[in-house]
Amino acid sequence: MKCIELREPSQEMTQEQLFWNNLKTADDLLNFNLFGTVLLNYFKINPGHTFQDLEKELRQRNFNTHLFASEMDENVKKTHSLVDPSDEKPRPIDELRYYCIASCTQKENSIEQLKARNTTYDENFEKLKYTGRLMIREELKDAAEDVKFLDENTIKLSKNNIELRIVEKSDRLFIKELIYELKKKHKDVKARCLSVSDDLPVICFCSSNNDILSKYGYSYDPILEEYKVFVLDFKKNEQDK
Repeated sequence: MKCIELREPSQEMTQEQLFWNNLKTADDLLNFNLFGTVLLNYFKINPGHTFQDLEKELRQRNFNTHLFASEMDENVKKTHSLVDPSDEKPRPIDELRYYCIASCTQKENSIEQLKARNTTYDENFEKLKYTGRLMIREELKDAAEDVKFLDENTIKLSKNNIELRIVEKSDRLFIKELIYELKKKHKDVKARCLSVSDDLPVICFCSSNNDILSKYGYSYDPILEEYKVFVLDFKKNEQDK
């Protein structure tokens, strides 16, 4: 199975090469959280550039992800302010009219989303010139969990200090490494049968309070001696209760 791996970048890799490697990896995985974490490094490497400049490069590099210019509604204004994406060469706030949304999905889906917004690609592309990024208002920062609980690797990724790549691992190795990581983070880790697939129990990992600790579970076929990894369907499991 395909897995995400983080490692120290080689000394030969430039900051720009590292950025595009990480953004392309996130794009290949269609992983919105990773893409958003890496995204703003573009403006550190290219001060003064706009989201329109970035969108142009995404198309030239054949990315799946498209950038959308979205209008600020009243609910967004209550919790966020609009700032220029470039910290080093910020534009005046009054030049910004929209905030950026990354549509981290297949290309054809992004085009359909543009149609649903009653706009064309060219119209959206023009708006990206006047698009900023959202920043949590100062008075709300202490209550924002995403500000409080960033792990070390996420911080490194957001600062363009670590390399993101995709590696192939056997399901057996993936489960072994998952158990190891869970035991490092949690005092008590136990296995519990969550459901059944192909007549085999699907095992998940829980705490002593039966809280599920990972979105991944697995089944084991004792005859074939094979492991199979599952992404757990929590909604389905809730309905089955």
